Amino acid sequence: MSQAKIKVTIKNSQTTKIKDYQAMITEEKINYKEEDNTIVIFNKKTNELTRKNEKLQMKYSFNQIKTTTATIKIKELNKEIQFEMITKKLIQEPNKIEITYKINSDEFYYKIEVIE
Repeated sequence: MSQAKIKVTIKNSQTTKIKDYQAMITEEKINYKEEDNTIVIFNKKTNELTRKNEKLQMKYSFNQIKTTTATIKIKELNKEIQFEMITKKLIQEPNKIEITYKINSDEFYYKIEVIE
């Protein structure tokens, strides 16, 4: 397990967010904590992205071959919402992960890159 500085880019049609974080990186996972205390885990083996905080837990499974399901759990209501998701691009390199995916008619871009 090693610590590294990463740059995370999240884009959709309305916003772009680029932010640096300290991350714990293993052979299997990248873990980091956002400024609002959201814990983000990307599993490099299964291509699953989990984001969780005190209100929500989101789980996205990326697969370019088939449509997958994105799940959002609203903790306060103990309710899950599921969406079909299409992975348009998935690139995984030693120091970079790039994903373009679509939920309903909205397209998203997510990138993690090791910068130190």
